[in-house]
Amino acid sequence: MGFEARDVGDVVDVVDVVDVAEVVRAAHVAGDHWAATSVAERVRLLRAWRGRLWRAASDLAGTLHLEAGLSIDEAMLEVLHSIEHLKWVEANAARVLNATAHGAGLLNPELTTRTSYAAEGVVAVIASSHAPLYGPSSAVVNALASGNAVVLKPALEHPSTLLAYAELLRADVPLLQVVTGDETTTAALAASPVDRVCVFGSAAVAARISAVSARALVPVTVVPVGPAVTVVAPDADLRAAAASVARTVGRAGSADAGAVPEVFVAPDVSADFDAELREALAAADPAPLGLGSGLGSGLARALGVRRPRAAAELAAGSTDADPRLRVHGQAEFGEVLARLRDRPYAHVAVFSRGRGTQIGEALRAAQVSVNVGVGSVAGALPRQVIGARGYGPLSGDHGLRTFGRAVAVTTRRRLSVPVPGNPADVLLATPAGKLAARLAFHLRHSLT
Repeated sequence: MGFEARDVGDVVDVVDVVDVAEVVRAAHVAGDHWAATSVAERVRLLRAWRGRLWRAASDLAGTLHLEAGLSIDEAMLEVLHSIEHLKWVEANAARVLNATAHGAGLLNPELTTRTSYAAEGVVAVIASSHAPLYGPSSAVVNALASGNAVVLKPALEHPSTLLAYAELLRADVPLLQVVTGDETTTAALAASPVDRVCVFGSAAVAARISAVSARALVPVTVVPVGPAVTVVAPDADLRAAAASVARTVGRAGSADAGAVPEVFVAPDVSADFDAELREALAAADPAPLGLGSGLGSGLARALGVRRPRAAAELAAGSTDADPRLRVHGQAEFGEVLARLRDRPYAHVAVFSRGRGTQIGEALRAAQVSVNVGVGSVAGALPRQVIGARGYGPLSGDHGLRTFGRAVAVTTRRRLSVPVPGNPADVLLATPAGKLAARLAFHLRHSLT
């Protein structure tokens, strides 16, 4: 099953405040019924959706290729990551979201607590031009699995991919609504009566949207997309590091890329790395990006249309090997690492033959890759937000629970030996009981 292809040059509607309110009302109606279904029923619908996504994968990748400036291979990889994440959610939603029972401990042995995760209601997902599919798809899938309806706002630069993505689910149920438009549409959605907002984009965009949602006390999950960072140590494989950076330059539209990649190089190998990087960038052929007569918006950003700010605060100087990225190599390497530790990052790629893991663990990063270059996007990986840069909890067990609220129900259970009243009160009612309780807790805690 496919979808009707949309010309990426078509003009899409700018949804106004009144229409946004109507869409949110419809989402609340659909969400009330969806929240009452079991996790198993939700998984069955998501599985059917995954089948349609797979059968339409080539069409989706083609749209993403034309719209976001990715090569056809990178676009297909973005689609496959989204489908694989959906598969992981199907396999793990019941384990993560179904109710669990817990005892209350020795002080209240007669009590048991049942913890479950209820749907929040309607989740607004606001996409970014730097995360065209996999990022917002992760949020959408986790929100749906948790029992929520979703209102999706694609990026202004390329809405067609997410419109096609949503159409494949709306063939069954109206759980995923899409509103298109500019910043006024985004502001209207953030101010609407939704129950959670999930924002992809720069820290400045996230701050503006968070300020709007805060007036209605709506919780916001911020998923800022910052620049990719590569650290090249003195003992690094320079050719492998340069090849990784060259690949990153062309990946400006994917979920793990930012505005312009940054590279921090040990001064001892800075000149050699620059030479390797120039060679790797020269060998990279922009033609496979398939942009025809014009540059896609994603590639335009990668090519330096949005230049990074000066990095003097992070390094004593910088050397531009290419306008598409920023290379720092004139500061002492230890000083660079010390300053990097003071900044949070989403993903740091460390290249070092002997100290990669040690360097990576010393940095404040949500994800570190050693001698690999790209981060894992496995569904089980618990990515987290760190400061103004990072990935939100959109995968792993915690990612599934992000869009639900914990509900704890405590009840009294029948003990094997009937005890009138509270067992703790009964035990402490007599001097002998107090002595026994004191001895029991002394043995429990003093011997550790």
